[in-house]
Amino acid sequence: MREQPLPPPVEKVVREPFLVAARDFLITCFSKPYYLWIYGASLLYGWPALAGSLFAVLFMRETLNMDLDTLGKVRAWVTVLVIPASYFFGSMIDRWKSQKVIVYAVLISAAGNLACFLFIPNTPSFVIWTFLTNIAAYFFGVSYSAYVANALPTAKYAQLTTAMGLVTSFLGVMLMSPICGKFFDLMNNNYRYVYLWQTVFLLLAALAFWRLKAMWIRYGGPDNFQAP
Repeated sequence: MREQPLPPPVEKVVREPFLVAARDFLITCFSKPYYLWIYGASLLYGWPALAGSLFAVLFMRETLNMDLDTLGKVRAWVTVLVIPASYFFGSMIDRWKSQKVIVYAVLISAAGNLACFLFIPNTPSFVIWTFLTNIAAYFFGVSYSAYVANALPTAKYAQLTTAMGLVTSFLGVMLMSPICGKFFDLMNNNYRYVYLWQTVFLLLAALAFWRLKAMWIRYGGPDNFQAP
């Protein structure tokens, strides 16, 4: 029995020097306004989410006086009840295109948070309005996943999503967390203002995504999109 021929030797990969690779990364990810707008829009949406994750529980505890048992059940149920509604979002976004839908998703989230700021005096109203705003949040989440996949070129996807993660981690979490905390100090720990904080930044995010939609159309739109 004859032995099988050995595979050809693997070519040695020549690695770029670190400074050269870093320079290429910075130029690829931070030299085009289109990508900077995407990072900025993601930040403007991430800042409201940050405030919600930090202070929504305090609103439930300190402002609405929920006990821990009620708090846990309410948060679980408003999340579970949204899941059936989210089933229909995927086909809707595929049909209408994420670059268009995402603007409306953010505006709906902003309207929901403003309603929460104005119309939540007790636990039952909290359940109703949180359920409705969670639908909007899920709508945005599905839209955003499709948006990122469609907005970034495949050849540069890993680099650009890494850059986006760095930007949102540093400017989103490390920088904005203490600023958000200071805001609530100035509001005398009135945690209802978490919804107003979210409303303002969501409106700014909607403007950023609207600007990105115009750039998307300029680069070819739904049929001939070519990322810069």
